[in-house]
This record gives sequence, structure tokens and C-alpha cells, in this order.
Amino acid sequence: MKHTVKYIFLVLTLFISQGYADFIEDDLSIPMFGESREGWSGGIGLGGHSTSFDAAYDNQISVATSLKIGYNFTEQFAVQYVRNVSWYSLNDTLFISGITGLEARYYFTPEQETLYMGIAGGVGDFANLEDEGSETGNAWMATIGYEFSPHWQAEASWMTTSIDDSYDRTLDTSSVQLLINYSWY
Repeated sequence: MKHTVKYIFLVLTLFISQGYADFIEDDLSIPMFGESREGWSGGIGLGGHSTSFDAAYDNQISVATSLKIGYNFTEQFAVQYVRNVSWYSLNDTLFISGITGLEARYYFTPEQETLYMGIAGGVGDFANLEDEGSETGNAWMATIGYEFSPHWQAEASWMTTSIDDSYDRTLDTSSVQLLINYSWY
């Protein structure tokens, strides 16, 4: 887990620092980040969630996080790597369930301050953060959001994971996340 956090921090630092550099030579310099959604993008989000874990535990409410890095092919269509995580405590032990995958996102208008929707699929995980291991399986996520100001978005996501653990049990989680995101584009 420590290496994952260091890796994410390194990638974010490099990604953000590139925003101040010009990439294309010969007087065609275009800054990486600006007002256009088209091109490379990234984002981070923080919010809350309500998660159901199998039928044994009712809703767990706590912190939700998101990380997105991708490419906007047009002002309205993007494909991005997503990492959404729901953090919660069960019996005084910290757990996470999340998705690591690809999301296709569609903005309803090319202008900022617009509704958008996304669908993601990928690897789901469930981990006890006090142990070193995690279990993996399948995950899906559907998102609807609103870009209320340039670079700022509020979104609601429904995420579901299905994990086969080492004891031949299937662990199913279902999370509703409410996030505020900041996006670089």
C-alpha cells in the first residue's frame, strides 16, 4: 500500500508540473492545461459514500476518493483511467473497496457548466488495510455529474464489486459515492 501511495503521488506531481511546460516546439507551444477540455486531463476528488458489504453489514458511511488520468478526444468525450475508493471501518478495522479501470465519459455540451455521465469497468478490490493483502475481482461504476464551474465538478457514482476471496466466498459491495472533483484540462 505504501508503494501505491508513493507511485500515485509521483504520477500526480509529474502530471501537474507538466501543466506549466510547453510541449510542442517551433512556436506552436500549447500549455497542457487551460480552458479547453480537449487533450490530456486529470482529476482528484473527495467526498463521502454509503457502502453495503454483502448482506452481513448494513450501510457503512465514510470517506470516498477518486483519481482520474485520461485523454479528452473532443470537448465532449473522454476516456480515462479511474481509481475510486470507498474507505470504511468494520469492527475497528479499516477496509477499502474500489475500482481500478477505464471510464468513458460524455459531456452533454462542449461548454463548461454542463451535465455529464460516465461508465467504467475494471478490477475491483477489497482490502483490510491492516493486512498486507487484498482480494480482487470485477467492478463496474456508473456516474452522473455536473461541471458547475471551470475545472470543478460534483458527481454521484454507483459502484459495485464482486470479489472471489481466498476462502472461496464471493464478497459483493455496492457503494453510492458523492464527490467534489477538481479536474485539470
